[in-house]
Amino acid sequence: MSSPSKRSKTSSTTHSYSSDAHTGTGIDLNAQQYEEPVRHMGRNRAKRKLKGVAGSSSDTNITEVIGKLDKYDATLQNIAEAKMLKEQHRAMDLILRDDSHLDEENRSWLAKAKANVRKKFTFY
Repeated sequence: MSSPSKRSKTSSTTHSYSSDAHTGTGIDLNAQQYEEPVRHMGRNRAKRKLKGVAGSSSDTNITEVIGKLDKYDATLQNIAEAKMLKEQHRAMDLILRDDSHLDEENRSWLAKAKANVRKKFTFY
């Protein structure tokens, strides 16, 4: 038994479409005075223009970048100095720690740690 097709044609098209390479737009590509269409400024470019940021690099942008890099470098140096000071503070705390309440094994370990700190940092 043959069952009817589930897809059925509901209407027939009577329109005829023809393709022609010459659409009659009136544009002469060989003409000397061909004008490019006007392109509007994009969203991002318009925002940059409002903020005053140039789209291309210039001398002022380069000096600004160099200034920011110098500031970043100074910040990194400050962080390194702060870490060193913190390490020195911990070392001084270890050297000045009282060991009179410790047993012999822990006192021996603390003495070795103090000796290592004294070698690393030249303070007494």
